[in-house]
Amino acid sequence: MLRSPVRDFDLHLLRVFRTVVESRGITPAAEQLDVSVSTVSEQIGDLEQRLGFRLCTRGRQGFSLTAEGRETYAAALTLFGQVEDFRCRLGAMRGDLVGTLRLAVVSAVNDIPELRLPDALRRFKDQAPKVVIELSCHPVHDVQRQVVEEIAEIGLTIAHDIPATLVFTEVCKERVSLYCAPPHPLFDRAPHDLDPEDVEAVDRVYRGYIHYVDARRRRRRASRSAKANDLESAAMLVLTGHYVGYLPDHYARKWRDAGLVRPLLPDRFRYVNTIGYLLKRARPVSTAAQAFLDEWARLLAVSDGA
Repeated sequence: MLRSPVRDFDLHLLRVFRTVVESRGITPAAEQLDVSVSTVSEQIGDLEQRLGFRLCTRGRQGFSLTAEGRETYAAALTLFGQVEDFRCRLGAMRGDLVGTLRLAVVSAVNDIPELRLPDALRRFKDQAPKVVIELSCHPVHDVQRQVVEEIAEIGLTIAHDIPATLVFTEVCKERVSLYCAPPHPLFDRAPHDLDPEDVEAVDRVYRGYIHYVDARRRRRRASRSAKANDLESAAMLVLTGHYVGYLPDHYARKWRDAGLVRPLLPDRFRYVNTIGYLLKRARPVSTAAQAFLDEWARLLAVSDGA
């Protein structure tokens, strides 16, 4: 593919290209790499010249990969995976656990007590201080994409429309209720004065799969007049007092304890999410990832037995 033997600089350019692809553009990649947009653009140009073909289109029409760009990205992932495996094997021969642990996590799971993710990360880091941990937070479907595209090796998310290319392992459950805040007219209504039809009729925050689950349970399209792309945005809209919206109980607890939100008819307007982790089915689990999963499993086993 390269017109001359691979050099260290070529590996650097391929890493820049990988960041551009995974950031979905030159500008966000430049922000992540902490360099100028012109520098990243020049480096992609240098790589295209080395390879002899165009990798992507960029400019006013947006960013997209060419067929050659998609093949190059896939080959680069294979190459970097082999380099990571090589580092891990050398580390194992020295008795060290090395490499990179890449996790993509759905938003707002840090305070789920049953999950114990911070505890698991702390114990893993104590066990493997030389492993670099890369953790990023995303909406549900972006977590899946991160694992499918091998940007992350482990994805922590909600069980929802899991593609056949991924394997999901359950860890815990999460209760999600419909909340409102003052001065919403339903906030001060006593539970016995709340009519389910009234709750159905008020403006509701739409948040991706949450709205889909709710509408499917009701066998009708739930009323909506606001859209939130993530949980924090949904909570912000609920706290205006103009909308009702579904929030995980653990996430809403701080506002509920302060009297700022209340659940509406939780026996009726509540559902349970299954939280767990994703792995790519056809991808061997790295030494670092397996060590983390083993440590996490031990921690969860102790919690279950307590």
